Amino acid sequence: MRRLAAPVWSRRALLQGGTTADAGRAPEIGEACLAARDVLCRTCGDVCAEGAIRFPPRRGQVALPALDGERCTGCGACIEACPMLAIGFRDAA
Repeated sequence: MRRLAAPVWSRRALLQGGTTADAGRAPEIGEACLAARDVLCRTCGDVCAEGAIRFPPRRGQVALPALDGERCTGCGACIEACPMLAIGFRDAA
């Protein structure tokens, strides 16, 4: 299982005008996500003040998180909240 890298910017830098796009990084939810293992968990969506993480319903299965990179500010709240450390940033190549 590949571990995702932590954000390269501090929250303070991001709040002062930086974005994940500026840093050349894109948010990603990895395979360790509990929802991907059919375990109900919406912790990342609950802490996302920007509403960048949503949970589209799936018939008969736990909803998977869908991350909107345009809405994500890169604050890192979801990274800290994830009990499985399944959220991080990857290079936007």
